[in-house]
Amino acid sequence: MSVNKLTLTSLDVPATVKQLEILFGRDIEEKRVADPKLKKRGIKWFQFFNIDLHLVPVSKSKRAEFKRLYDEQLKIDRDANDYGIFSHVGVSVPDLSPYIILMRRYNMEYDLIMRADGNYQCYIFL
Repeated sequence: MSVNKLTLTSLDVPATVKQLEILFGRDIEEKRVADPKLKKRGIKWFQFFNIDLHLVPVSKSKRAEFKRLYDEQLKIDRDANDYGIFSHVGVSVPDLSPYIILMRRYNMEYDLIMRADGNYQCYIFL
């Protein structure tokens, strides 16, 4: 058994795609969206490492409410210094330094947290 697909909701799919391509350029490749209805909704499909990644835009009528809930949850998580409530994806890398340099260069929002085991986790807000 293995995970083969991950679906993420995005307020700005093109901006999310750009960030993912900057950070994981050789490990992310766009795929053709097979279903015309999904394509019309602005959904994008990618091969991301060894899984399918689907990016789904928030509908225009729901954007303000989604953004309000996102910001509210982000404040709760940041105040708790724990992002356990937020849905997120983990990617292991041997060295965070090149990613931190890229995120700073491109003004990407992120947080760096040291876990109890002494390892760092970097949270990227797409």
